Amino acid sequence: MNGTCVDHSMSRVNHRGLRRRRDYKHLLVKAHYEYDTPTLSDNNLESLKTSAEEEYLQNLAACEPELAKIYSNCARTYPEFGVSLSDFSEAVIRAVDKYLIKLGVRDRIPTAREISRFINDLQSLDLYLALACARGNEPGWWEFDRHYRHFIERVARHLVGNHVDADEAIDFVYAELFGTNTSSGTRQSKFKTYTGRGTLRGWLRAVIWHAIVDLYRGRADEISLDQCSELDD
Repeated sequence: MNGTCVDHSMSRVNHRGLRRRRDYKHLLVKAHYEYDTPTLSDNNLESLKTSAEEEYLQNLAACEPELAKIYSNCARTYPEFGVSLSDFSEAVIRAVDKYLIKLGVRDRIPTAREISRFINDLQSLDLYLALACARGNEPGWWEFDRHYRHFIERVARHLVGNHVDADEAIDFVYAELFGTNTSSGTRQSKFKTYTGRGTLRGWLRAVIWHAIVDLYRGRADEISLDQCSELDD
């Protein structure tokens, strides 16, 4: 399909207008209706053309079978994680919206082929694991700790140096990942920001660095970003 041109000031689908129509039939379209973040609420989204909106929904719906296949593979790999197809779809929509709409080619919406390629390129198992951890799923956390605990310790100790300070930094990173802060009574896990666009390990490296910078903000010690980039996967 060719991308339909839209107004130059628009780069996102009008989510407010879509929510007034509840006759959706497809899973990805449903996730698109239900997905809501403050970044999708800008007033300058209101004039997106209806034809472009409809084509985008059709393109999303066309990718539903592929998404279901990817989800099934994740669920077979991690049967105890308890991530629903609806939650997985919403996470995929979040990634599509961020990288193909907000950061994509201006003045047009992504085609079904572009969305399909993007979905298939996502680190789906990493995303599935992150979603499980964000929900507080215990088997998910055991799996995460088994695969990534050593990596987190290695990066933190490389950045901090002092063993005692490194242990404090590691605890702080885990607290950030689990989510100690709440918004409207809901725990805000850092895992919710992972989109599957890159590997979970690469994403974690950035999370660790930012967490340590926040932890030591105002202290005399400075953490260099170059120190983090020196580490191999």
